[in-house]
This record gives sequence, C-alpha cells and structure tokens, in this order.
Amino acid sequence: AFLVTKGNSGTVTPGPTPTPGEVISIVVDDFPEAYPKEEAKFTVSGQEVYLLNVANFGSGIQMKKGGSYIANAKAFSKKILSVKLTAQEGKKTNLDMTLFAGSSAKPESNEITASKTETTATFDLSSGDYKFFTLKNASLGAAYFSKIEITLAK
Repeated sequence: AFLVTKGNSGTVTPGPTPTPGEVISIVVDDFPEAYPKEEAKFTVSGQEVYLLNVANFGSGIQMKKGGSYIANAKAFSKKILSVKLTAQEGKKTNLDMTLFAGSSAKPESNEITASKTETTATFDLSSGDYKFFTLKNASLGAAYFSKIEITLAK
C-alpha cells in the first residue's frame, strides 16, 4: 500500500503494513472422503469452498496430481494477507502449489509466489486487496496438507 504524504504532492512513501487479524484454519475434518467427480461446493471449516479432486482419505487434505484445486466461494470480510500450507506429517508432499489471488471467485491469473521451508509454503498477498484465492496442484504428484491457514487483515 502506498500513501501520498500531505504537503509533498507527488511524493510516495510506503504505507503501513496491515496488522494481521483473524486466522482461518481449514482442516481436513469436513472434506469429502472421495474426490468429487466434478467441481463441487462444500462448507469446510466454516468456509464455503469450491473443490475439484480434493478429499480426505485419512492422510490429511489430499490434492490429486495434475489439476486439483481449492477456491473460496464467498469473499472474505477483510483482505487476505497470507495463505500458509502445512504439509501432513509423515507424508512426502510436493509444496510446489500455484496460488492465484483476485477480487472475484476462482481467480486464474495474478499468480503469487510462495516462500517455502521443508514443511510449509506461505503465499504473501499483503501487497494487494484480494478477497479470493485459488490454490492449484498442477504437479505430477499428490499433495498432502494438515491445514491451510488464511490470515486476514485486521
């Protein structure tokens, strides 16, 4: 965010970094026990999401290889600051997910790059005013997560 300082017309200084507010944790409990055969809308951890080839087979949130996705169906009340993926313990998982952010449901452009550790991938969305995301697994292997944490602005 940028703020034009009063009295210095045309001078641009960085605005304040948004303060983290609510953290929404999407966990495995409410996911279907089999891959939906086509896109389906589910309520997962209190959030309405679109799913394609994402399920709970007893080993975390499993995203099938080559095209599965999770996308929020309704705008969050505040802008998204970050989306953090935590790998399922004991499962070899690919953290090379693709995340798109936007202002309408199921964005498919504006790719956000993740910073990664051995067990997490964090997408920083704080530079935009995004209330929607699409998380895709376009890789050649399944991905397994224990949770997906979405941090909203205060």
